[in-house]
Amino acid sequence: MARKKPLPILENVLVESYAAEGKSLARVDGKVIFIEHAVPGDVVDLRLTKNKKDWAEGFPLQYRSYSADRTEPFCSHFGTWVVANGKCCPTKNNCNTNTSKWWMY
Repeated sequence: MARKKPLPILENVLVESYAAEGKSLARVDGKVIFIEHAVPGDVVDLRLTKNKKDWAEGFPLQYRSYSADRTEPFCSHFGTWVVANGKCCPTKNNCNTNTSKWWMY
């Protein structure tokens, strides 16, 4: 059984625009790359998770610079906690009192 080749790491990739399914889009040497957890204007080092002939998917390993379009999350638990019904802190009371419905990533 042959070993799989490790997928490459790309450095200093400028994220250009938004794409479908919450991903962003970048182009490197004519290849379209879909990136999770990035905003247009970010410059990132990324690891590819899927590499096809004309397109690839990846995720950031390191942010070289952040976009001016980034904003602060409206909830202090954003990215850390998830509530059972899919909403993050819909009211002040949910954050402070009823923690039985919350779990950590």
